[in-house]
Amino acid sequence: MIVPETIQINFWDRLQKLFLKPKEFFEEVKHEEGIFNALVVYLIFGTFSAVAGFLTSLTIASSFGFLFGFGYASYVLPIAGFILGILMTFFYSALIHAFVIAFNGKQNYSASYRVYAYSMVPALLIGIIPFAGWLGVIYSFVLMVIGTMKVHELSLGKAILVCILPAIIIIMLLIGMLFSALFFISKRMVY
Repeated sequence: MIVPETIQINFWDRLQKLFLKPKEFFEEVKHEEGIFNALVVYLIFGTFSAVAGFLTSLTIASSFGFLFGFGYASYVLPIAGFILGILMTFFYSALIHAFVIAFNGKQNYSASYRVYAYSMVPALLIGIIPFAGWLGVIYSFVLMVIGTMKVHELSLGKAILVCILPAIIIIMLLIGMLFSALFFISKRMVY
């Protein structure tokens, strides 16, 4: 019996393809099963980003953090951000997938998760460079749109809406929570 040879693509080749040939990359992602590989990639770069953030906060917190009243929060924030980031991959992917369904996308939730998790790599990687993190966020958004188009077989316009509407919803929720918190704090303040 002849066993067909499987093609193994090395991690760095895939990463290079994600950055330089995203259409090809997401065409391959379309045929992946489950979320395991995407979650592992997110965990690798999320850990790298959290460690870099922690090391940066060690430097900044020791010199400025206590002066401005941040104290030990400077040490905890990168770890909390890492944990929150992992949870957000599931939540944001669910929001994306709800819009994929609304726009008649072709794949399931795990495909939406893979698109989101892989798309976040530039934000995690470039985000460690001071004042350049916004470039990573922009490129991550571009990759998310390309991935949504390829994996879910949507038009460019629909893919942009699928990717931007969850962000708008989250921003509106955060603003609502902020105003609610300010309202309750102001009610408790004694003048």
